[in-house]
Amino acid sequence: MTRRRRAIGAGLVGAVCCVSVVEVCLAPPVVSRQPGAVAPRARRPASRPALPRVTSRPAVERDAVLQRVEQRAKTVTSVAADFVQHTYAPVFDEHDTRTGSLRLLKPQSLRVDWRTPAPPEAIVYDGEFFYEIKNGTRQIIKWTVAKKRPPGQGKATLDVGPLRFLAGIKADELKKDYLIALVDAPKDTQTYRFLLVPLKPGEYAQYKRLDVWIDRTALLPVTVRFHKKAREVETWTLKNLQVNKGVAKRDFRVKVPRGWKVIMDPA
Repeated sequence: MTRRRRAIGAGLVGAVCCVSVVEVCLAPPVVSRQPGAVAPRARRPASRPALPRVTSRPAVERDAVLQRVEQRAKTVTSVAADFVQHTYAPVFDEHDTRTGSLRLLKPQSLRVDWRTPAPPEAIVYDGEFFYEIKNGTRQIIKWTVAKKRPPGQGKATLDVGPLRFLAGIKADELKKDYLIALVDAPKDTQTYRFLLVPLKPGEYAQYKRLDVWIDRTALLPVTVRFHKKAREVETWTLKNLQVNKGVAKRDFRVKVPRGWKVIMDPA
């Protein structure tokens, strides 16, 4: 699997395997100082992410659109689409374009197939296992996901991270996880554009900003753009969107072809 596809696979693993982290706060020890000793320098508080300067719509209008998107998501059980994935790395002035298709079946199934460039490859998540299907090396790498979740939690669902824009957002939860602006774009009558800055350290480490274009009629995303480290920008453009049709459970079953090797739970 190429570096770019591996990065996407890792990102999706992180999304579907997302677990809550319990922070244990310990009181600092009391340290006695000798007379005349210099007090230790106080740590600077971590800087809070902030929205870039944009011309945005009023918050009440932003919230009204988010509520419409949330209500629409409740009617969606499956999504199928073709995509163009374009990545630009300015450090090397490198452009990378890939095409493929994705299928999503709520609440737990996801499949992404890259068709070009060759060889075709795929990642599949069925709620219990995560697979990398590597045609170039005739290998299937399989991770057990369900066992890694904390006791008492059920199987992971897809309504986390950027995937929630396809699997279904909850407006109130979204506003807890991101700083959000509905960008004012008077000439764009086809889409709503949201600009989001993640507040969670884990997501913020993966991308500093997220731009999402929502079709005004379908109320589903048609473009998602990640602004990453080193100014790398990755854009997913969805085409031929099909909602509640063309997706079945069998699409997420992974069969091992004759002569292929299965690698189970690699380090």
